[in-house]
Amino acid sequence: MEKILDRLCKQLEENKFRFHRFTAPDGAEGITLTFKARSRDGVKIHVRADRDNGSFAVRCFDVCKVPPDRRTAMEHCINELNCKRRWFHFYIDPEGSVNAACDAIVAPATAGPVGQELILRCVGAVDDCYPILMKELWG
Repeated sequence: MEKILDRLCKQLEENKFRFHRFTAPDGAEGITLTFKARSRDGVKIHVRADRDNGSFAVRCFDVCKVPPDRRTAMEHCINELNCKRRWFHFYIDPEGSVNAACDAIVAPATAGPVGQELILRCVGAVDDCYPILMKELWG
């Protein structure tokens, strides 16, 4: 059976995306891509395919860092963003980084176009929400 990550890589290559493919220590495979967005340079997207060949985990880590004294305010801001957005949600990890995340079950036949769409939606979500997060952080 063809791997979903192979399908995604083929789709991205056909559309002239630059990416780096990797194998994680746990055996899961993935890719990373970096985009220049309107509101922020260097939006780095990570896509991991599960070892069962049935789903993608799409992440953008370190959208911004939240100091401890701004955490509660940022949690309220993120909650509002998550109520308004579909597909991607934001969260603050234990180190204070705001991350964007989406998990999707995919079939091998559609993994290429679906994976590409999720990547582009992640870039769009980060790009749209970054100014709001910065306003909350520094406002």
